Order: sequence, then structure tokens, then C-alpha cells
Amino acid sequence: MTNLTAFLTLSVTAVLYLRMEWIQNFVRAWWQREYEQKVASTDAALARADLTATKRRQLQRYRDQLPDRYHLVTSRDETYKPINFMGYVLKFGAYAFKQ
Repeated sequence: MTNLTAFLTLSVTAVLYLRMEWIQNFVRAWWQREYEQKVASTDAALARADLTATKRRQLQRYRDQLPDRYHLVTSRDETYKPINFMGYVLKFGAYAFKQ
């Protein structure tokens, strides 16, 4: 790998990292609807009286994991801070290869 290819690779990756939030905004509404549907259906299933204790624990565990699985909907800013930091690290690394 030459300095030029390393620079190009790091530059393109940095741009993708730094623009990731903008790119993902195109599907964020879909993710939000999907998250809300899963929460609603899980809450409805948990409200049923005929659940076994095992099934209730499984559903509750799944319900507790949903915010982490959909972190790009529930905690966007927290998620994009390290991604943007990594983008800047890659960007400055690319400039090191350019010199």
C-alpha cells in the first residue's frame, strides 16, 4: 500500500464516519416506527394474563434490550460522539499520509 492509497482509504472512511448521521437520517423514521411497533407489541404481550413465568421473563428481557438495539433512535447523540471522534482521527491520519 502506498502513501496515496492509504491517504485515499483513510479519507473516504473518514468522510463516511463524519457523514454517518446524515446518511442514516434517510432511514431513521423507518427505524423509529419499527422500534415503536416492537415496544407496543412486546408491551401488549406482557399484559396478557396467560403468560408463563419463563415467557414473561423472556419478553421482559427482550423489552429491556430494545433501547440498546435501537440506540440510533433512542440515544442518537450518545451514539454519534464516538463515531465523529473516530472520523476526525481517520481524517487527521489521512493527512499524515499525505505529507
